[in-house]
Formats: sequence, structure tokens, C-alpha cells
Amino acid sequence: MRPGCLALVTAIALAQAGCTSDPPAPLRVGVLLPLSGPGDVGWREPLEFARDNINHNGGPANRAIELVYSDTATGSLGDLSAKFLDDPSILAVIGPDVSSGMGDIAGSFVQKQKPLVSPSATAGDIFREFGGQRFIWRTVESDIAQVQSMLLLGTKSGAKKVALIAAADTYGSTFFDWFGFFATELGLDVSGIVSYDESDADCGPHVSQALAAQPEVLFVASSQQSAVECVARAARKASPSTRLFFSDSANFPSLITDLGDLAEGLEGTGPAPAPESGFEVAYPIYFGHQPPPYAASAYDALTLVAYGLERSGGEGGALLADAMAQVVDARGAETGWDRQGIGEALAAIRSGDLPNLGGAAGPLDFDRDLHTEPISSTYGHWRVDYGQFVTVDFVSTGDSARSTSLARSFASKAHMQTLDEGGIYEPGPKAATWAFIAAISTGWNNYRHQADALAQYQTLRSNGVPDDHIILVLADDLAKNASNSEPGVVRNVAGGPNLYANVQIDYRLAEVSAGDLLDILGGKKSASLPKVIESTASDNVYAFFVGHGNPSGMLIGGSKAGQAQQAKESVILPGDLAATVQGMFTDARYRRLLIAVETCHGGIEGTQLTSPGAILFAGANPSESSLGANFDSSLNSWLADQFAYQLFVSGRKTPELTLDALYRHLYETVGGSHVTVYNSGQFGRMGNVTLQEFLE
Repeated sequence: MRPGCLALVTAIALAQAGCTSDPPAPLRVGVLLPLSGPGDVGWREPLEFARDNINHNGGPANRAIELVYSDTATGSLGDLSAKFLDDPSILAVIGPDVSSGMGDIAGSFVQKQKPLVSPSATAGDIFREFGGQRFIWRTVESDIAQVQSMLLLGTKSGAKKVALIAAADTYGSTFFDWFGFFATELGLDVSGIVSYDESDADCGPHVSQALAAQPEVLFVASSQQSAVECVARAARKASPSTRLFFSDSANFPSLITDLGDLAEGLEGTGPAPAPESGFEVAYPIYFGHQPPPYAASAYDALTLVAYGLERSGGEGGALLADAMAQVVDARGAETGWDRQGIGEALAAIRSGDLPNLGGAAGPLDFDRDLHTEPISSTYGHWRVDYGQFVTVDFVSTGDSARSTSLARSFASKAHMQTLDEGGIYEPGPKAATWAFIAAISTGWNNYRHQADALAQYQTLRSNGVPDDHIILVLADDLAKNASNSEPGVVRNVAGGPNLYANVQIDYRLAEVSAGDLLDILGGKKSASLPKVIESTASDNVYAFFVGHGNPSGMLIGGSKAGQAQQAKESVILPGDLAATVQGMFTDARYRRLLIAVETCHGGIEGTQLTSPGAILFAGANPSESSLGANFDSSLNSWLADQFAYQLFVSGRKTPELTLDALYRHLYETVGGSHVTVYNSGQFGRMGNVTLQEFLE
């Protein structure tokens, strides 16, 4: 064989050897979404769009992305997620689609240290529960942002009087919890907030309740399509002049065909790609039709994982979670969401020059401290015109001054009260302290309420207040609860002291009614109430109530505000509380009286209070919910409420705060509600009275 032929044969052999070598194993990403049935909005298309663009650029760490699908419409979410968790080749998972499912499985992904990225689970509590835990992500802002956007868009015409009706479920709870807060921030008059169980086919009474005060705009956050249509029909019939403004759950084609002419003029909002991104223009070119709901956020979910994998060198686990945080924190050269932009982003990450990542839904800018969710997004304002959904406006939640999630929103100083410090009431020297501590809810799901009450009790005891001067009302169903992994232990912060130690409970909640609680506070002893507050004109009295409330008052043994009808005798009404306090003043049963209320709509309790020397602090105003604090994923419970916890910390660390300074501190440190003070004008000089006076 001639030398040239030998060289040719050798070259061919080497080429064949190269062709037969195995390519690098793909990087496998699980997909945990409904891929059939009504929940399948077309998830495969945007995910595969992103996959193709990523792989066209060589893939992260020069390895292709492989999508591994599991259809949650045909199997148990728990079982399917467990398979992904147990498969080491699955480096991250996209899904699930709904907030309730996200809440069910997120803890397992944290435990297994595998990133989970939802493109559409929008409940506010997901960020508040899992923010900062590294492995839980979503590429949509929470519905907290939608609440704010709904109010901005729905009142753009100048409306000032608004109401809300929301589903009594995980989806609706975010709207219920945040509507009053943002309405207050926007200077709106909230005429009603109603939450109802959508399994009740007759929504009419609930709609009538929401419309009773004739709001200019009724906002609706329904989970079920049937409920959306029911509310629309009932509201059109009851108050044709009231504008109806729906959340994103109402944007479905059959709304128009089912309602016919009644659909005309209905309005609403929903997440949308940023108009300037061009995603909605490019998508029809690629697929021949408009993008389905959440297409942009699904696309972004996979590119986020891919950028993390490029940074981690194809490694999963904690390395991937940290890498995802690093790439979204970077602010280098801007890159786009499309094929070219992905190529530029992967190349920049590979070189160590981390870019400022652009996404299909908008910039991939996440909460600066806790990550988990974006800090900006776009919402479209739709209206039904001539039988069609028409987008008439957009609003962006982005704010150059904000770098944190809206779930970490605090009341603005513009709405802080100017307290009226009346100087008329001047009592004599203090002799002793009496305290009435009542946790008025039951059950493991309300863990935080009894923990709050026990924290107040332990503060009083540690300050030397004798137990015979403290009356504690508690359901007492936590310490020995089957869900308690530490029997006999109750804490208000993970790893904190056992608040149940050496506790003396005077009344179990099941033994008392609303009237009984007021009689105990008012000193009305009876055979069934042998222990009551026996204070005198020389004694300070501290009353702390924690539990659920609604716009009527505090619910004794109640569930989440508005989700259950309460008998009259199971509600502490503001007029009854005011009458009890007036009776105490008339009978010379206090020197000074401080009442703290930690319930949703707790401020309603102070609206009729006029007695001298009495003051009420509420964690939420009459239109707002109060929010939990200190979530413990190992117990799957909130361990405290924000107002109650900050009040507890103040009592332990800065009891020397005067009551006016205490108000300012609580207002600035309690998120998601407006701490409010009532009857300051009749109390006396708040600047001369410290919190310490009521705790020892």
C-alpha cells in the first residue's frame, strides 16, 4: 500500500473512532405539570422552545438539556415528585402549576436539596414560607403583586370605594390577606371583604354581602370557572352599575360563550410578558398561534435552570441552587431571552463575566436577599368588548427603588397616625399589674395564636407578675398534638425556648363564650367564672387577644376570617368590648388599660372605645388581614404573628419604649398591615407611659 493510501486509511479510521465515541450525557430536568386535561394550558411548547434554544447554543457546560415529563393530571403529585426526588439524574424540576401543590411538596425538595421552579404557583405564602431556603423558586411574582396591580388598574378611572369577594382557598387567601393593605396604601375606601367556599353553588348571598355598601368596583378572585360565572351573573343582577374586575382566573374563553351579553364590559388582569421583550411577537412566528397562559414564565423557568447549570458546571444539589442565586444577582452586560440572547448569556457565564439576564416575561431580577421570586413583572388589563378579550393596558410592578419582593412590603410613613395625646387623664401611682391573655382559636393550623399568647404569658411571669394576677385562656391542643414532633413543647421561633414550660392555664377555650371572656376582663365573677380580673383603680391592666377576626369582631374558636359563619355569641363585637371597658372605668377597675389585638381586621375592636385611660393597639386596621411570622417547615406551621412577635420582642428587649415610640416601632416593623392605635386622645400622655408599666 502506498504511503498516501496508508495515511488516508489511518485518517478514516481515526474519524470513525471519533464518530463512535459517546457524547456527553444530557443534563436531565424533570417537568411536573399537567400535560393532559383542563390543566394543560400548553406547557410543552414553551419548555421545548426554551430547550431548543439552549441546546442550539451547545447547552450548559456543553451538554444538552433533556426534559423528563411527568403528567400530574394522571398521577399523584406526591408520588410523581418522589420519583424525581429519588432519581439522582434529575438535577432540577419545573413545576408544579398550582400553589397548593407547591406548598405540599416544597418542603421535600428543600430536604433533598433539589431545585424546584414553578412557572405559575402564585400564592403569597410560598415566598413567605420558603424565601431564602435556596431550593424553592418561581418565575412569576406572587399574587400579592396581582392584588396591587388589580387595584391600580381597576381604579384608574378615579373610583375610590372598592370591595372584594375571594375564594376561601389557597389561591383566594392571598387576595383576601393583601387587598386591605394595598387599598389603604392607595387611599381607597374598602366597603367590604368577603371570602366564601366555592363548593357552595349559590354565590348570591356572598355577592350581596360584598355589594351591600354599594362599591364602585367589585374585585373578584375566584378559583373555579363556575364560581367566576356565578359571581358575574349575581353581581350584574344585584348592582348593574358596579364595575366587575376579575383576577387572572377569569381569563378563559368559555366565560364569553357561557355568559353571552352579560360578559360584555367585564374587566380583569393577569400576568403578561413585558411588551418590550418581544416574546408575544416571536411566539406566533415559531408556533403559529398566540402563547398560552404562563408561556413566558415556563420558558424562563428552564432558562433559569440552564444558566445555573452553566455556572455549576453541570452539577445539581446545593451547587446548582447557589449558582442560580449567583447568576440572577449579577448585573453585567444585558442579555435577551431569545436564541441569540441565551447564547450570549451562556458564553458570559462560562467566561466568569456574569451578565444581567433578560427573560421572556421580563428581567430575571429576584429578591436580593431571599431570591425565590422575581421583583418585577407585567400585568395586562383585559376587557370583554364585542365578544372578545381585548388587552387595553399594561402595568409593570418594577420599581427602581425596590429590590425586594412585595411579600416584604411595609406600611408607608404617609399613612402613619398622628396620635392625639390628650393630657386630661392623670391617674395616681401604680400599685400592681393584672393581665388577661386569650388565644381564641383552636387547632394545629392556628399554632401561632397559642404560641403568641404563651409568649406574652412567659414575659409577664419572667418580669415577676404573679400567676394569680394573670388569667390565661387557651385551647391547649398543641403540646400533645399528634403533629407535634416535640411533645410538650411550644415555641414562637424555631429553636427558641419552650413557652409551654410551667404554664398555668385558667380556662380552656371550649369552656368559655365571647360573653364569658368579657366578663372575665370586666371582673364579673360567677360560679362558672371563679377567676376574673380583680383589679382596682390603682392597678394597670394588660389585655392581649389573639386569633381570627372579621369586620364584625373577634371570632371565638373561629377559622380563618370570613370562611365560616359565626354565631352571634361567638364574636366579641366592638360595641361589647367598649361597653365592658366603660364598665371597668365606671367601677374603678383600672388605673390604665392597654389592649393589644392580634387578629385580621383587629382594628374594628377599637372603633367604639372612648373610656378615659384606655388604649387599644391593633396589628391590622378594620380592612386588613394580619400575617404570620417565623414559618417552621419541619412543623409546617407559622410559629407567630408579625404584630404579636414584634410586640413580644419589644417587651423583652426594649420595654422602656414609651407607647408613642412603641407605636412607631411596630408600624415600621410589621409587614403587610397598618398597625393602628385607638382612643389615644382619651388615654393621657402616651409619651410619659412605657410598655414596661403593663408587663411588670
